[in-house]
Amino acid sequence: MIEVEQLVKRYGTTTAVDGMTFTVRPGRVTGFLGPNGAGKSTTMRVILGLDRPTSGRALVDGMPYADSRAPIAHVGALLDGKAFDRTRSARNHLRAVGATVGVGNRRVDDVLDLVGLTDVAGKAAGSFSLGMGQRLGIATALLADPPVVMLDEPVNGLDPDGIKWIRALARQLAAEGRTVFISSHLMSEMELTADHLIIVGHGKVITDQPMTDFIDQASGERVEVAAPRVADLARAIAGPGIEISAAEEGVIEVRGLTAARIGEVAAESGIVLHQLATRRLSLEEAFMTLTDDAVDFHGHTERTSA
Repeated sequence: MIEVEQLVKRYGTTTAVDGMTFTVRPGRVTGFLGPNGAGKSTTMRVILGLDRPTSGRALVDGMPYADSRAPIAHVGALLDGKAFDRTRSARNHLRAVGATVGVGNRRVDDVLDLVGLTDVAGKAAGSFSLGMGQRLGIATALLADPPVVMLDEPVNGLDPDGIKWIRALARQLAAEGRTVFISSHLMSEMELTADHLIIVGHGKVITDQPMTDFIDQASGERVEVAAPRVADLARAIAGPGIEISAAEEGVIEVRGLTAARIGEVAAESGIVLHQLATRRLSLEEAFMTLTDDAVDFHGHTERTSA
């Protein structure tokens, strides 16, 4: 279990983490999300003892990670997929790391097989692609069979098959009772992987709740309706507390009425419906809605002439 309590981290006059408190529990995949500059990487570095907190604390299974007698056997972490000696082979890199905690060659071969690097285990790690480097980083994190796994952007550089593999791996580790903490910008994948979400912005926790609760809360009751006489339908269902907006030509989005009630009104009014569906926001849509005020830099797609 990871416990972060009133964590503050400042760099000079810049506050990167501003009083974060959350718990990452075993047996589930916890997604750690937030815009760039929200404090995710800094928080992970503090948990791993790579940065000292200005105040507050971060504990792993009740103790600071730096106090662990065998850190890599306690927490397996991926922060930088290229954090290895580029001249060593993948196998020798893992053997060197494993020697620090008594991990033997059989376990090295097992994790190489697990991450799909057996066929290139003898090649210099410096020759690896970004995706292969990520796989080696994950192998390093899992080498000592740790009960806590922290992965920062683990799908970076992976192909679709690799992304699917990471998803299955994360869920398998959680099913084994481990604490799995993953930071990612790939919302569509996180929606399929995480059971619980911790979303941060400007160094603060914005939400800490199960994935399904977060999306349901952000969505509300949204019904998408398509009809040839959509304007007539909009007038028929209009009323206090009902929000109607145009989604596209011939399609409206309704809040404040159930799909069943809209269907009943349409039938009573003799209006044919081509589509009537309750719409649930994707994680990406819900995330963007929640964190819009926490984004420091907004791009746009309007082009200006020279």
